[in-house]
Amino acid sequence: MACNPRRLASCLRLAAIPLLRAIEHPDEIESAIDPLSESDESPWVALRKDETLRAEIFQDVERCMPDNFYFRQPTTQTMLLDILFIFCKLNLDVGYRQGMHEVLAPILWVVERDAIEPESLVATSRTGPQGSTLLPEVFDARYIEHDTFTLFGLIMQNAKSFYEPGMHVKILKSTSKTGQQNDNPMVVRCKHILEELLPQADPGLAAHLQEIDIVPQIFLMHWIRLIFGREFAFDNVLE
Repeated sequence: MACNPRRLASCLRLAAIPLLRAIEHPDEIESAIDPLSESDESPWVALRKDETLRAEIFQDVERCMPDNFYFRQPTTQTMLLDILFIFCKLNLDVGYRQGMHEVLAPILWVVERDAIEPESLVATSRTGPQGSTLLPEVFDARYIEHDTFTLFGLIMQNAKSFYEPGMHVKILKSTSKTGQQNDNPMVVRCKHILEELLPQADPGLAAHLQEIDIVPQIFLMHWIRLIFGREFAFDNVLE
């Protein structure tokens, strides 16, 4: 049986409730372990790590698209924070990396703008022709956070390797070792763009970059990680 993405997202959200509640109400934690203990088994250690992680994420969420009022709203920032937090808890090999919030933000914007309120679903089911409820159900506003989390997860299936911990250091090391093979996913992608795709699209520019010996990772890493999110106006990114 195929997995229902909304049901899975709901289960993940429910699983995260104890984590979120512990952060908001640490006085409710029942443990005989000293709160100052640094034991790995201490719930207080886990709580402090989660608090640090959410604080790190929220710093970027607060800076996300400062000129766009939608991303200044507390409800929007909370959804961004919770989605990224849950994603990180499920992907401990990567955790949170700066830039993930800029990949998530346009997804949330589109999902919420296309969402249809539940009242409209009821009205449509009563008055519309048979089968007309499919579209409203797909865009059900009750599942904005669920659908956004699912879409972000699908994008990160391919993009996650570009946020590998220590990626920047590895790339810098690779640039200083001329001729050495490097199978780092980001390096491989950058070399493919510069050496194979760019010569087909703009031979002159490709030849110029080769001549001045520009390392492609220097500028392509930022473009790839954010999917050109900062290189174009927000409306163009949505297109």
